[in-house]
Amino acid sequence: MDESILVKKSYSFALKVITVYKKVIGEHKEYVLSKQLLKAGTAVGALIREAEFAQSKPDFISKLSIALKESNKTAYWFSLLVFHLLLIFYSSLFVFHLFFVFHLFLTLRFVLIFFLIIS
Repeated sequence: MDESILVKKSYSFALKVITVYKKVIGEHKEYVLSKQLLKAGTAVGALIREAEFAQSKPDFISKLSIALKESNKTAYWFSLLVFHLLLIFYSSLFVFHLFFVFHLFLTLRFVLIFFLIIS
């Protein structure tokens, strides 16, 4: 069986979140917001993977709903981190990379909502 697009996108997103986390702690020495982003951003994919083996349709919907909540939490931490970095490093090209990752996040969130609607 092929992996669903949701599994692929959430995995790709988690890898990008890890990359952003490593850059933020390495280059900008920011640990608090970036750690929260890492936790929430990687939790989305883990919850989607868990939903693949749900015991029932309500269980599946519940797990995807929790993944959607985590994606919302990711958006919160991400926006705080971007704003923080903009205030401190507004001229840095790194911020543009963050906006690209945020765009990917919005795509993943849209796909999550779509799957919840059709379930």
